[in-house]
Amino acid sequence: MEHLVGALGVIIIFGAIIAFHEFGHFIAAKWSKMGVHEFSLGFGPALWQHEYRGTLYALRIIPLGGYVRIAGMEPGEDAYQADGFETKPFYAKFATLIAGVLMNFVLALIIFIIMGMAIGYPSNRTRIAEVTPNSPARVAGIRAGDLVTRVNDKQNPNSNEAFELIHNSKPPVHLVVERAGKMYPVTVTPAMLPGSDHPIIGVMLEPTYKTVPPGESITRGITSVYQNTKMMLYGLWMLFSGKISLGSGEVMGPIGIIHFTGQVAQKALSSKEAMADFLMLFALISMNVGVVNLLPFPALDGSRLLFLSIEKISRRSFNKEKEAMVHMVGMAILLTFIAFISVIDILHWIHPPKGLH
Repeated sequence: MEHLVGALGVIIIFGAIIAFHEFGHFIAAKWSKMGVHEFSLGFGPALWQHEYRGTLYALRIIPLGGYVRIAGMEPGEDAYQADGFETKPFYAKFATLIAGVLMNFVLALIIFIIMGMAIGYPSNRTRIAEVTPNSPARVAGIRAGDLVTRVNDKQNPNSNEAFELIHNSKPPVHLVVERAGKMYPVTVTPAMLPGSDHPIIGVMLEPTYKTVPPGESITRGITSVYQNTKMMLYGLWMLFSGKISLGSGEVMGPIGIIHFTGQVAQKALSSKEAMADFLMLFALISMNVGVVNLLPFPALDGSRLLFLSIEKISRRSFNKEKEAMVHMVGMAILLTFIAFISVIDILHWIHPPKGLH
């Protein structure tokens, strides 16, 4: 049953993210009065299809994503046909190209808002999610479900603060945990455990959540989108500058992301905290798709926006056949890179890095 829930979670996340992205392109193309040959949710044979005002709408059997076919952008088509992409003004083409990325951020914002109202945002209360058998924490009497109300001199640390204090403090670590309304002071000395590469106390931490009203949820949702986008851009800079290597385990490819998503989805229905983790991952992957698509690499939306902007500034059009060839080469390079990083994902899957706090 868990594997079925995990697979369904993967389909929901990736299907919705790609469908939202393509819907952005679709709605902007329609607004710009471009011809749209087809808008499909899913791939493969059609389960249902209906043509309306020159556009074929279809629901297809493989529920991962979707696509939109815009007049003048299909291989072999006349790029300058009457209702084609190339015949429209700059602002219309720019809006159509960037709309997919924007919808990825809109989807993330919607998820953050729903999460804030239904489940809440992480509070300054940290829960012990798991205690390793025979660990210093277990010996000291710490139990799964305990609330951490103090770590050393820090009162009510959030999960990130508690992790840093436990990980970096000079031993022993002094905690106060709350259980059934009572406070228990605990002193724990970290120790080396099998699978750890540094002294640990042997606990897994998780945040607790507090719901917020709609107005605050919207504000915090916008803040979350902004802050996480900055972190993703910083991560890309670290990668391209060589400060993070592909083999470090800090970079995940498609297989790694799908595997991790399935693991998170399996637990999504088990608790409010697990559902919050699922929704948070949902939003982060959607934003990641948006950020990556903005990169000025051939075959991505960012490169098409770059070509379009250069044409506008220089007032000269690129040869469309040569531009298409650039995107084809870019796609080949991109697929090669995906295959390479997928091999790294599989190696990390077979030999996963281990570690507790």
